[in-house]
Amino acid sequence: MIKKMIAEKQTDMIFLCLSYDKNGNYPDAHANALALLQKAYKDIYGCPCPRVCKDGNGKPYLENSGVHISVSHCDGLCAVAFSGSNVGVDAECSQRKIPERVSQRFLSGGGIAEWTKLEAYAK
Repeated sequence: MIKKMIAEKQTDMIFLCLSYDKNGNYPDAHANALALLQKAYKDIYGCPCPRVCKDGNGKPYLENSGVHISVSHCDGLCAVAFSGSNVGVDAECSQRKIPERVSQRFLSGGGIAEWTKLEAYAK
């Protein structure tokens, strides 16, 4: 299942995909995120997705493309964002426990929702 959400600008798009097998197990999340990225790119731009590379910080980008991307996955959820400018997206499972040392250092009591926003912003 792929769900497309249009962000504030018409050029900004976020795609979400839930994937799991018939036993409720989550297949390779990285491979699913890459497949979602490639399919969504082709759906939006009408051509094959350029090669996905990583910069010195590990942030993915599309080779020879002005399209900015962000990719995230957690268990059976994949999220891909496309934009004409820098963009970040994060997917987290609501049951995820944030380590106490991380929570004390970076969060002000907002839990996983606050963590997800910080992760997306950092990307």
